[in-house]
Amino acid sequence: MKNLSEESRRRALGLLYIGATVIVIVELIEIIAMVLPPHARVASWRFGLFGISVSRMAQFVLADAMFLAAALALGHRRRLILAAVLHLALGIVLLPAMAFYALDVLLLRRAVRPEIRMAFDATAARALVSALVVCIFAFVIFRLIRRAIPAAEPRGAPKRGIVVGASQERRGNA
Repeated sequence: MKNLSEESRRRALGLLYIGATVIVIVELIEIIAMVLPPHARVASWRFGLFGISVSRMAQFVLADAMFLAAALALGHRRRLILAAVLHLALGIVLLPAMAFYALDVLLLRRAVRPEIRMAFDATAARALVSALVVCIFAFVIFRLIRRAIPAAEPRGAPKRGIVVGASQERRGNA
């Protein structure tokens, strides 16, 4: 991107927002289509919803990386703050969701035929480990975004220039 003009670079990076949005919308439609009609009171439905959602996380991580790359490169402070809030919310929501999923696994495990119990256990463990990784990822990215968010400029403040040196008066007071 060195040879691109600033405007062309900004447009190219803006395409990352569009790509991320398309990925998220398509994945959400896929998940919704797989779990309709909703049966929230049925443990097997909740088990499937959690497993399907967690199995689609790789696509969401790709969209997340695209969104964050664009926001960081373009210096979009508000979008970074939004991303930080969404990551924190995801981490907070995943913790109880994992606990309820574990309870559903215990509930359903009794009904699983013995010959497929090992596959059921492996699927459940994979989903829980994946969810734990996503939860940790969400909290880590939240912390990293908080560090990367540029400081807000006060409204109406003059643009700061580069300070090359300091006056003698300031050095003596320091």
